[in-house]
Order: sequence, then structure tokens, then C-alpha cells
Amino acid sequence: MHNPWVAVLLFVAVCVQLLIAGAANKLPPDAEGLLLLARSLDTSGAAVAQWQSTNNSNWCKDWLGERGCNGTQLQQLSLDGYMFNGRILLQGALPATIPQGAFSQVQYITIDSTGISGALPQWLFMLPLVNTIEFIGTSLLSTLPELPRNCSTNSALRSILFVDNPGITGSLPSSSWARCLPQLTYVEISNSSLTGPLPSGWSQLHGLIKIGLSSNMMTGQVSDAEQQASHE
Repeated sequence: MHNPWVAVLLFVAVCVQLLIAGAANKLPPDAEGLLLLARSLDTSGAAVAQWQSTNNSNWCKDWLGERGCNGTQLQQLSLDGYMFNGRILLQGALPATIPQGAFSQVQYITIDSTGISGALPQWLFMLPLVNTIEFIGTSLLSTLPELPRNCSTNSALRSILFVDNPGITGSLPSSSWARCLPQLTYVEISNSSLTGPLPSGWSQLHGLIKIGLSSNMMTGQVSDAEQQASHE
């Protein structure tokens, strides 16, 4: 006589094995984040061809040559003009979101590529340990993002350097940067297309030492604010 419990036990055993296999093949959040960047910026798959979910046994070494890694965690995210294939340019917009937990140990972000376009996503400014963000010579078409009201006030971000990004437009964010980025000490956004005055909310950035806003289209007492910050 057929025992229905045998079928149930077999089914449970198969499910457990599938769950174990899935867990074994699951990529760390940093690797998932890099794959998302690859899908966004290397649609041909030629610039970062080695970034593959099937090539993940030692993803940091195989994908990045261990550049910016500490063991299996990424500490520096660098996207230069041609990455690892000198003939293929990274092109496209940065993703609006990243996988949960991705880049949680990243301290430095450097983006240096004329092929990077689109908008600046909020997540760049909200990674818990990021200390420095640099965007050099991109084709961004974006305003500087306001940050959400529920942002963490424990941000480690101290330095923002945006140089030669003429597609950055609009005004400086108002009080959200002062609220969400209390440790900012250095801000340079030059050779861009910013307009408007320096927001009054920036007076709450008490640690700010230097503001550089040259070669924009801003109005008001920008030069006085720069001078005052540089001497505090």
C-alpha cells in the first residue's frame, strides 16, 4: 500500500537540497551590486566581461584583481573611463537603487568616465562608511539630489569632489545635506552648471572647511561664503 508520508518526505528533502544549493550559489551583496553596475554601464558585456555570476568563486580577485577589496568586501568603488578593457568605454546611467547591503563597507567612490550619464542616485550619498565621492569629467545630466528626511545622521561622508561635469544643473541642495551629511568638511563642485545662491541651510554644516564653486552660474555671495568657509 502506498504510504503518502514517503512522498511528503521526498518532497521536503528535495526542497531542502534546492535551498542549500541556492544559498551556496548566492552572491555576496557587493558582487550583486557590481553585476548591477555592469548591466547598467556595459550592455555589450565587453568592458567588464569577467564580471559574471558564474565566475564567482573568488569574485574580488577574478573581477577586480583585488583592487579596492579587503577579503570579500569592497572598500573602494572605482569606475574609470575604460575599466579593464582599454578599448571599451563604460556608457550609461548609474542604477537608481542597489541591492540591500551592497557597498556597505565602501569608503571611497571614484567615477571618471565621459560615458557615465543620467542622474545622480541618492544611494551614492547614503552609504554608511563612504568618506569621499569623486566625479570627474562625466556626462551626467542631473541635479544634485536632495536626501530623504529619514536619512541616517551617522554618515561618514567628509569630501565631495565634482569637477568638469557640465551637465550638473540646478541649485545646491538645501537643508537635507546639512541634516544628512553632518561631517562634510570639503565640497568642490566646479566647472558645472549650478545656478542660484548658496542655500542658507548650509550654515548648519559646522565642520565645513572649504567650499569650491568656481566656473558655475551661481548668484549671490558665493565668493564670500567660499572665503568664510576656507578660514573657519
